[in-house]
Amino acid sequence: MKAIDRTKLVCGEDKQLLLLFRGYLNDTYNEISVAGVTFNPADVLQTMDPVAFRLQYDEWVEELGDEVPGGRYECGRCGYRWEDQEDAEGCCDEDDEQ
Repeated sequence: MKAIDRTKLVCGEDKQLLLLFRGYLNDTYNEISVAGVTFNPADVLQTMDPVAFRLQYDEWVEELGDEVPGGRYECGRCGYRWEDQEDAEGCCDEDDEQ
């Protein structure tokens, strides 16, 4: 069990947070329309300026603080998130006992 490493989140290794961030961008900003074709803000930012996308993602995750969706602590075996460190540490122990 380990606390979530925020440096890995910037690299997009946490897909749940990345999807939430993309949803945040799409909900916050208007769609972009060019020549009758409409694009999601998250797609445009990630494609046109990946560095800005990562910086915004990092700032967004930093603002979450300990309010990381699904819990702050992660089981080292299955990746499930828990609010309580003890729960995360014992997550897969039950599977071992059976």
